[in-house]
Amino acid sequence: MNYDEFIERLKANKDFGNVMQFFRDLKGKKVYYFSHDDPDGISSAALTSELFEYLGIEYKIFFPSNFALRKSDIPDNDYDAIVITDKGTLKEYDDFYDPQKPFLTIDHHFTPAVPEKISYYNPSLKPNSYCSASFVVHNIAAALGYRDDLTDLYAMVGMKGDWVIDPAIDMVAPYVLSFYNEFASKFPNLIEKRNDLEPTMFEASQKSVTTLLSRYAHDLHAISGGAFQFFYNEKDNRLKDIFQPEFSYRMLKAIRKQNIALAAIKSEEELLDIEEFSEKAHLILKFFEEDWEKGIDLLSTNIELKKMEETRVFLYMGKEMNLMPMLGSVALFDFANGEDAIFIMAAKKNDIVHFSVRSTGGNLHSGKIMGDLAELLKATVSDEQKALISGGGHPKAAECNVMIKNYPYDEALSIFLKQFHDIKNNFDKEKYGV
Repeated sequence: MNYDEFIERLKANKDFGNVMQFFRDLKGKKVYYFSHDDPDGISSAALTSELFEYLGIEYKIFFPSNFALRKSDIPDNDYDAIVITDKGTLKEYDDFYDPQKPFLTIDHHFTPAVPEKISYYNPSLKPNSYCSASFVVHNIAAALGYRDDLTDLYAMVGMKGDWVIDPAIDMVAPYVLSFYNEFASKFPNLIEKRNDLEPTMFEASQKSVTTLLSRYAHDLHAISGGAFQFFYNEKDNRLKDIFQPEFSYRMLKAIRKQNIALAAIKSEEELLDIEEFSEKAHLILKFFEEDWEKGIDLLSTNIELKKMEETRVFLYMGKEMNLMPMLGSVALFDFANGEDAIFIMAAKKNDIVHFSVRSTGGNLHSGKIMGDLAELLKATVSDEQKALISGGGHPKAAECNVMIKNYPYDEALSIFLKQFHDIKNNFDKEKYGV
C-alpha cells in the first residue's frame, strides 16, 4: 500500500471524514490555534497554519508553555473555533465545550480517558497506529489537497522528534511506513546513515552514525526549548526578546521562502542559515550543547530499583537540570547495558514537580504509567487545580508535570513509589503494558 492508498482508506473512515469536514467548515471563521512547543508540535504548527492559509481560514497561533490547554491560555473571546495539535486528547477538554464555538484536538498521545463533548482525532488510541501529531496533520492536509515536499519534511521532522522513526537504526513505526518509504526514495540524502556528522540526542542506542534528518530534529528541539522551556534569553542580549518556540516555528516555515531543493541538501547548515534566523539559532545551539555536557554527569547519581516485567528500572531523584528528559534518553542506554530498561526521573525545579520517563523498549509503556500517575496526583488536589496536573506520552517517552506552586515534592514521590509497588506486584498489561 502506498501513501495515496493510505489516505484513501482514511477518507473512508467516519472519524477522519468528520475531521476533514471540521476543517472545511472553518472557512470564514476566526480560529485560535494552539500547539505543543516541541519539534512535533512545531512541525504540526507549520503544517496546520499552512493548511489554514490554503483553505482561506483566518487564525492566530499560540504555543502555551503547559502541555494541557487551559482556559487561561485563551487571550480573549474573539474567536469562532479552537484547534489544538499535539497537546493531548484529554477528558478535561470537555470543559471547553461550547456549541457556538467548535473545539478540535488533533493528537497522538495515549490518554486514560477521552473527551465526550468536544471533537478529537487520535489514531494512536487504536492498536498498531503509533505515529506523531505532524503525521496526523499531514494525513488531513493531504486528504484536503494540500501537500508538497516541504509538508512532507514537516511531517518527517515531527516523527523523528517524537521517536516514531529513526533512520539511523532502520526503525520505522508500521503505521507511517508507506509515507516513510515514499520520502526515503525521494530524499535519500536526508535519511542516509553518515559517520561524518556529530551524534544527536537521538543516538542513544548507538553513536556511530546519524542522519541529516536527525541533526535537524535535534537542532529544532534545542532551538524551540524542547517543550521544557529550556530558554536562553538571559544568556545573551541578542536573545532577550525572542520566544524560542515561536522563533523555531517561524524558522521552520522560512525554509519555504528560501526555495531550498530538499534533494540537494548536504548539510544541516542549509536548513539553519536562513535569513534573520541564523545568528540566533547558532547561539541557542551553543548554549544547549554546554548544558548537555554539564547535565549528563548528574544523572549518574540514579539508583536501580527491582526489575519489573523483565525490565531494569532506574530512578533519579533530585533537582532538575536543564535538558533532563533528553539527557535521560542517552544516559539510559549506558545504564541498561544491553537489557530492556526504563529510566524514571523525578525532579523539582522552581517549585514545580516534574516526572520524566525514558525507555529502551520492553514490556512497560511509559505514557500509560505517567498518565496513571497524573490521575493519582489529581486525586490529591481541588477540582480547580486538576487542570494544572498532566501526564502521558509514548511507549518510550513520557512526562508528568505538577504545575502547582509548592506542591509537596515528597508527597509526589510517595505517590509514585506506591504506584510503582502496585504495578510491580499486580501487573496489568492492558493498563501499563505495551
